[in-house]
Amino acid sequence: MIKIVKVDYDWVARSFAIFGFKRVFIGSKFYNLPNDQQRAVIAHELGHIRLGHHAVRIWVAPLALICTPFRKALYRTQEFEADDFATECGHGKALCGFLSQNNEFEGEYPKNVARIERIVHNKFYELFP
Repeated sequence: MIKIVKVDYDWVARSFAIFGFKRVFIGSKFYNLPNDQQRAVIAHELGHIRLGHHAVRIWVAPLALICTPFRKALYRTQEFEADDFATECGHGKALCGFLSQNNEFEGEYPKNVARIERIVHNKFYELFP
């Protein structure tokens, strides 16, 4: 079972899952989002959990800590996969809206413009209103 937990941090959302511990942590900025974007963010975080991204990060942590290009490639791939998951669940348009207004996640993650470009080319993007 995945639990959603409200935390007192000034960010939107994060997730973590390992050995049956599955959580989506919701920060204070989450509640300022429109409902469709809240659902899109949750779907994205559930994608990380469903796709086992946290387990991968734990197994490759030593390499990721010493090899920045590897870490960036891993994070980029996992963000795109979680975006695909949310899009395939019907939240692509709302996720694009969120990404176009929020740059909190840029840095080691892919640029939001690249994420939006990928989302709108997903075959499921147009299937949902």
